[in-house]
Amino acid sequence: PPGPYGLPVIGYLLSAAGFSDGSEQQKFKQKYGDIASVQLGSDLQIWLNSADLIKEAFVNNASEFSHRPYSLFRQSFKFQDDIISIPFDDEWKKSKKFLATILKNCGFGSGSLDVKVLSETDALIFRLEKQQKVAGDEGISLDEPLRWIAANLICQIIHSNHYEEDDPELKQLLAMSKGLFTFDLTKTMLMEALPYWLARRIFRSDINEISNRPLGLRNFLRKKITEHEATRTPGEPRDFIDAYLDEKAGPNLNYTKLIDNCIMFLPDSLDTLPLAIEWLVLYVARFPHIQTILHKELDDIVGRAREPQLKDKAKLNYLEACMLETYRLANIFPGLIPHTVRRNVWLAGYTIPRGASIHGNTIAINLDPNVFPNPLEFRPERHLDANGNFKPSEHVIPFGVGPRSCPGQPLSNVEIFLVASKLFQKLQFNFPLNQ
Repeated sequence: PPGPYGLPVIGYLLSAAGFSDGSEQQKFKQKYGDIASVQLGSDLQIWLNSADLIKEAFVNNASEFSHRPYSLFRQSFKFQDDIISIPFDDEWKKSKKFLATILKNCGFGSGSLDVKVLSETDALIFRLEKQQKVAGDEGISLDEPLRWIAANLICQIIHSNHYEEDDPELKQLLAMSKGLFTFDLTKTMLMEALPYWLARRIFRSDINEISNRPLGLRNFLRKKITEHEATRTPGEPRDFIDAYLDEKAGPNLNYTKLIDNCIMFLPDSLDTLPLAIEWLVLYVARFPHIQTILHKELDDIVGRAREPQLKDKAKLNYLEACMLETYRLANIFPGLIPHTVRRNVWLAGYTIPRGASIHGNTIAINLDPNVFPNPLEFRPERHLDANGNFKPSEHVIPFGVGPRSCPGQPLSNVEIFLVASKLFQKLQFNFPLNQ
């Protein structure tokens, strides 16, 4: 596919910084259309710049395009049974099916998960109101309270613990989890662009740091598993660990796989939920007329006497539209986790070489004025039909599509909807005085 020219050996690597703010990805869409290629050192990247082409590759031709490129960065974490990174084969399919079974057994898709989310949101609202009384016109930051509820939600799901905001174990967990899967982007791109032997030599200390990052979390979760083994009732799972033990307990139980399956939920849970809610509140507070419509919808559909429920999702059209517009405009995920192919294949009239890393260019799609007129404007109405019903967009795909879409998407969608609906049912958000 067409793309920018680069220098010998290093290719386009000098422009790596432009990938962090999305400017380079947007240029690809503007200059080259639906598909582009760029050479970053030894890494040939193919950028798919339209939702239709992403669907064509990752859904319609999933058997060819569902593989993962080798990544020194991800390989350094040394996770076992990681359905995000492991090869797309029969073992991967078994792992994904097993994970779905475990989530179902520990209450996902049932009312028990709703209760946990709403209970934690009650605690969040109490904390916000308490902090606001002290802060007055100075206002408060949502960052730490939202990370607190996110940590509590995933801990409830994994090992049934709720923590107060000053709990030492919670502080330890947040400290171990912060930045677990984030790294300096330019360094990461250099690591991936260089030949394997050279990258390991130059970035040896960085690779060692990455591999050691999950160590504290692994020890923390190993302790929780030991507690569960001593207190659980087989067949009556309280959480993910219990449900996993119901399926796998015995002399052949692989503790490393169980621990790594628990860790896999952390990026979505500790990053996606706080960021999505914080951006949603920011946009809604910025436009009072949007908040007024949102409050009226919640009053009409849910009222004040009962809690929002997951079944209300089908009727809370404006809230759904606000959430989707937040995903689009905030661009929490500027690109999808890369795919690859194991042989040369054709796509959109071009050869996709074996081993190339294939990227879904979501930031360019979300800000495409041909798809979303006035793309920098927060306008939830663009996701409603003429009758005011929510209209899902095939162009907004923050979690990806196809077999290798984000495994945490269903969980994130439930959590974000329930937290958002209860926050806006109970509270009004405004910017601090003179800000």
